Amino acid sequence: MSDSMQLDTVIIGGGITGLYACYQLYKQKGPGHRIALFEKSERFGGRIETVDMDGFLAEFGSMRFEKKGQPLLMRLIQELKLATCYFPPYTPATNLEALFDLEKDEGRISHGHPFNALELLSLGILRVLGQSGGDLNNPRDTRHWEWWAGLDEAFYHRVRNELTFNGISLYQTGFWNVLSEVLSHNALKKIIEYGTFYHFIHQNPSAAEWINFWLRGLHPEDELVGIKQGTEALVIELVKLFSSPQYPSIQLYMNYCLTAIHQDENNHLRLTLETHHHESITVRTRHLVLAIPQSSLKKLLPFFPDAIGRIINGVIPRVC
Repeated sequence: MSDSMQLDTVIIGGGITGLYACYQLYKQKGPGHRIALFEKSERFGGRIETVDMDGFLAEFGSMRFEKKGQPLLMRLIQELKLATCYFPPYTPATNLEALFDLEKDEGRISHGHPFNALELLSLGILRVLGQSGGDLNNPRDTRHWEWWAGLDEAFYHRVRNELTFNGISLYQTGFWNVLSEVLSHNALKKIIEYGTFYHFIHQNPSAAEWINFWLRGLHPEDELVGIKQGTEALVIELVKLFSSPQYPSIQLYMNYCLTAIHQDENNHLRLTLETHHHESITVRTRHLVLAIPQSSLKKLLPFFPDAIGRIINGVIPRVC
């Protein structure tokens, strides 16, 4: 690679988001549009990784997708001719030997037997949002699920960017913090232990991110599927596609980190990228796509206009 390049679009980030952006951009612009994708690490795919363990495909990232809730991804899987397989829905643990002294409005008395871990989780989310119109002491109320079935991307966007709890934006609040306000301590313990969320106790992920995750994951009218060849097949097929002669205007690079963004007088962008060996190159581009997580974006804040810097907190913390 030369130490100075001139491109139409540069994509930073070689996870599935960056690769998908590259795929769609080429489809829309055609072979005359010069695209380069730069990945900081030594592999493409980001958090997506599949390891074959003597025939068992172990996933270290995404492993299931929603057929209705993720139409763009399902279309990509179809276009890449990848086979899908049924993925079991979320179910609670069946071992109920350990007793939790739940509150009356958490099902111990008023509904005959305790709610399971997923029902308690649903109850907490319903109470935080307070919009279903159903009985907020009973997650089995059909009105909740009728409301839940009608949720769409516009609502998920509101959860991520607009909704508040006790006057604080959900994206600025921890998931366990909001649940602890609407459920008893023992109900929360049951969710953590039977839901196997113990590994998230110290992380306390964003309430907005995880409420959306479960609104999608427990959607009553969706179906979960996995990829038979493993989720990393998505990455492998896209990289193979971009490396083929039919995609001559796409260049993929690994081990390059974006360190600076400057604007030229002609409104083109001048990017500085650095290798693992601390060698720098300059890339000039008309357009820039940043397909990287929130934490990586924050490192580039000094180079963003104020209008962009103000919305960084609205970006989903993780990109797969």
